[in-house]
Parts: sequence; structure tokens; C-alpha cells
Amino acid sequence: MKKNIVLFFLLMSATTSFSQSDNDEIMKVVEGLFSAMRASNQQGIIACFADGASMQSMSKGKEGKTLLSSFLVADFAAGISKRAVGSADERVVSKGLAIHVNHELASAWVPYEFYLDKKFSHCGIDIFTLIKKEGQWKISNLTFNMIKEGCN
Repeated sequence: MKKNIVLFFLLMSATTSFSQSDNDEIMKVVEGLFSAMRASNQQGIIACFADGASMQSMSKGKEGKTLLSSFLVADFAAGISKRAVGSADERVVSKGLAIHVNHELASAWVPYEFYLDKKFSHCGIDIFTLIKKEGQWKISNLTFNMIKEGCN
């Protein structure tokens, strides 16, 4: 019985450290994307994404209707790269952050605040879908919303 209890706790700690390791690696990808955005680094942004990745943004139109816009990662990266270094500053808000991993598939719910030219622009949630390919986590989809008011 004692051996079974010890074995159980050893297996649980191994599973937890594996999951924590994946969580840490996933957050490195997210932070890597945000760092590349701050650096206006087009290739750095693209490197965070898997080939064929997609992006969508949700926002409210002038009439209050929900708008969904899809765009290419390369276009997003090119647009950010034209900005001055430091002008596109996305920051993780840890409250509400959640990561779920199942083998080579993961999702990360990442609350954020976005500052444009050092001024608050909007907040929202980034929903990352990631895949682990050849031992590395890459973003396969990023969908985010943009909220101008009520960000607390």
C-alpha cells in the first residue's frame, strides 16, 4: 500500500512538471510574440506562428454590431514592422490567464492591454491555439477582441 501511495505521488509530480513545462514554453511563445511586436520585428513575429496560421480580430462597429476580421500573419507582421520600435506594446494581464494542454495541442486564454505610442489603446482577450511541432510550440491561430472601455 505504501509503495502505491509513493508511486501515485511520483506520477502526479511528473505529470505536473510536464504540464508546467509546457505552460512555461507556451508563455514564452506568447511573450516572444509581444516582444517581437515591441521591437517592430517582422521576422520575429512570423517565427512565433506555424505555417498556415490564421488570425482574426473581433470588434464593435459604429452601429454596435460585432465585426470579425480575418487577416494573414504576414500582413499583420508587415504592418507592425512599419511602426516605430516600442510603439506597439501588448502586455499580458495575469488575472484570468488560462492554459490548457492536450498532447501536441494547446489553447491559451490571455487577457491583455495594448498601448500604442505609449498611450492606452484597448484591452481584450487573445485566444491562442498552439501546436507542438518538432518539439516547439507554435501559434496556429490567434483570435482576439478589442475593447475600448471597461477594461478593469
